[in-house]
Amino acid sequence: MRDYKTLYRDDPRFHRYVDATADSYGRSVEETLELKAVRNVGDYYANNPAKEETSVSTMKSGGC
Repeated sequence: MRDYKTLYRDDPRFHRYVDATADSYGRSVEETLELKAVRNVGDYYANNPAKEETSVSTMKSGGC
């Protein structure tokens, strides 16, 4: 069984999701972590780690 409290602590994406869900339904974080839908999201995040974002800069110029 996955430790969703640890995932909540360590994964900022899951942390934001749980906080938003808890606020939306007026529940505590502990109660929210017990919900099956929240655990499904946690499983997804655990199985799909965040990718590093790379930025691409584009220049607006008239060309050569």
